[in-house]
Amino acid sequence: MDAKVRDNLKDLPGEKGIIIFRDFISATFYPIRFFTLLKAQKIGKIYYFEYELEGIVDYDSDETWRRKQIAKINEDFPQYHSTTFKNNIGSKDMSPLVLLSNFSFDVKNDHYCSSDKVEMEHEQWGNIATIIKNMSFFDGVEFIRILDVIPMSNDASAANFKDNSLYLREGCDYKLRILQLVPMGGKQKTEPRDITITSDGRYISVVRGKERAVGKYDVLTFVFRTNARSGGYNSFIDIEHTPISEGRQYIEPKLYIPVVIEKSIDMAVMKVCLGLIFGALYVLLNVYPQSNWFLLKDLVVIAAAISIHELLYEIRGFFKRN
Repeated sequence: MDAKVRDNLKDLPGEKGIIIFRDFISATFYPIRFFTLLKAQKIGKIYYFEYELEGIVDYDSDETWRRKQIAKINEDFPQYHSTTFKNNIGSKDMSPLVLLSNFSFDVKNDHYCSSDKVEMEHEQWGNIATIIKNMSFFDGVEFIRILDVIPMSNDASAANFKDNSLYLREGCDYKLRILQLVPMGGKQKTEPRDITITSDGRYISVVRGKERAVGKYDVLTFVFRTNARSGGYNSFIDIEHTPISEGRQYIEPKLYIPVVIEKSIDMAVMKVCLGLIFGALYVLLNVYPQSNWFLLKDLVVIAAAISIHELLYEIRGFFKRN
């Protein structure tokens, strides 16, 4: 670690940074992603950094231009740290790996295939995956990315990513699409492997939770359901892959997705309305008593009791969660 980092540790939270991969064999630098530092502290001999990921470095989609961008970065970056990088030699470790720097670079993509914001983000991610395939550490590694989460019925609420969580609506079925990519060059073959999604089972039930990836790239579709009465609670979805081949060790990517399940407004309104309707019927049957209405009154009382019980359940759940 650079001495400037140690000396200014308490002043670092809030600073912007960038994650840079370094290929061990070629000693090439690959800036990958920006971040904001949230916490920096020393615990014993360990330095602990907590950060929030931000945008991906926007490399060009044209491979020729992308190579030039990387070459320019590797030409300029060491000039800001000539003493530090004098030992940046291939097939050898480099130190320090955490440092303060005034280095900046201008990289942009002039060859997007789409002007849609979401599609552009997917393309950025694909460019990064293609870049780091050249690093020996990532040879044959499988990358996965969430393409979208789509409600399976027209009346279901759309899924939204905000505040680092996935927001869903209770009592709805959703389709989760995942892009699987193994950026390997040449005629190398990939072996089949499974990708699975799991959850807690209490608030989210997985309907179709395992899909097999058989090539270098594929789009896999999973199905899950937010359970009834799960609104207002927090849950999660884990995405992980299980290599089938025992002859080779793969790095197993795992994604943990925090989920916030929102209440169904329609269901809550319906429970309130039913309670009011059955309550009004009971009052009317008592105001205008008839000898042959006893059975109907009993049924109304039972229905009203059920509706009131459901309403009290919602009220109790609201105060419990808040």
